[in-house]
Amino acid sequence: MIDKIDNSKEFRTRVGEKLLYIIDRCEDHEKTQIVARLFAAFIHDRITYQDFLQASSIVERIMLDDLRYFLKHDLDRSRVDEVGDLMNTGLFFLFLENPRDGDHKAPDTLELRTRFSEIGGKMRAVLEDYEI
Repeated sequence: MIDKIDNSKEFRTRVGEKLLYIIDRCEDHEKTQIVARLFAAFIHDRITYQDFLQASSIVERIMLDDLRYFLKHDLDRSRVDEVGDLMNTGLFFLFLENPRDGDHKAPDTLELRTRFSEIGGKMRAVLEDYEI
């Protein structure tokens, strides 16, 4: 990725301008550090450029306490009420699940649950050991 940036003036300019724009929109130094961690993941081919842009957009919009909560708690396959305000961030998607699967005596009851979205899973992987 570094070679691609070095070898393409157009790509280098586009990435540089976008990075400055994203950093400018961050409301504090903590969010800037998170964006830097995401950018490093992009440079090291852990995420794509589109993933970086999408994750940075989420970081811009999310409250830091909510992001901390997301990173510290395993919310995959959670109930919607456990996720709360994070549901509207793009970090999750909804699905229906029968919580009594395997219990043949229980009536069929579907429950609305959450799963990590693709970008939510990638952000957890990139930021898992990062202390916010």
